[in-house]
Amino acid sequence: MDADLEDDLRRIIAAWGSEQALYEFLTRQASALTTAICGANVPVPGIQVVPSFFAKGILGGGPRRSGEYEPASGDISALISLFPSTCGNEGTTRRALAHELIHHWEVTMPETAGDPPYPDDADSAIAGPFSDATREKRWRNGHPPRFIGKASVVAQMLGISLQHMLVQAQHRSRQR
Repeated sequence: MDADLEDDLRRIIAAWGSEQALYEFLTRQASALTTAICGANVPVPGIQVVPSFFAKGILGGGPRRSGEYEPASGDISALISLFPSTCGNEGTTRRALAHELIHHWEVTMPETAGDPPYPDDADSAIAGPFSDATREKRWRNGHPPRFIGKASVVAQMLGISLQHMLVQAQHRSRQR
């Protein structure tokens, strides 16, 4: 087993006791959060924890994010992939899962006039954790105003700051 994979497994076992315990938590949370974020009629995406080296991208470098969302395509269900660094405790795991489920909401729910508005404090919450304007612009390309409005509602639901809901992954990657 590769040293990185051994570290990932040790991290999961230290935090959760076993991989099974982590996946049981993820299954429960995915079901509850999908209903809370997307509504009762939206299918729950698949959830997987992938090795940390996937967070670095094909060419290496620093971690890009805490998770990834892949929308459904044809017969393939939507999928959320989380990285072991995101699964250190229930709070960070739930927050990362909720962030990716907001992307699921964007894809599965049609845009309406009733979508949550862009919050007044969003720009300051987003700009703070980024080391430069290019990184912030890249992040914003994948997180449009509609996403940010919904993230504000979900952050309030979870009792966390908008900044933690929006850019926790980028903030974490800056610390490494």
